[in-house]
Amino acid sequence: MGVSPEPAFYDHIRDLALSIPGCRNVHNVNAEQIGGQIRLGMHVEVGRGITIEEADAIADAVHDAICEAYDDIWVVVHADPERGDGATPAQAAAPS
Repeated sequence: MGVSPEPAFYDHIRDLALSIPGCRNVHNVNAEQIGGQIRLGMHVEVGRGITIEEADAIADAVHDAICEAYDDIWVVVHADPERGDGATPAQAAAPS
C-alpha cells in the first residue's frame, strides 16, 4: 500500500499547474507514493468557451510541467470548465 506525499508536494503541484497559462484553478489532487514512484491524478479548471483542443493543450502542458519537475511520476490531468460562481468544488458541494 502506498503513502501520501508530504503537504509541500501538493503545494508544488498546485504552483506548477497554476503557472501554466489558461489553468485557472486546481482541485481533486490525489497522490500516492508506491516505492519510488508517485501516482498523481488531478483536475484543472480552464476558461469556459474554449475549444476542447485548447483545454487539452492546457492539461497537457500541466502534465508536462509536472513530469519535468519529478523523475518517477505517473500523472493524469483532467480538464474541467471553470466554475462561474467562484466557489471551490468543496464549497459547491456543501449544503446551504
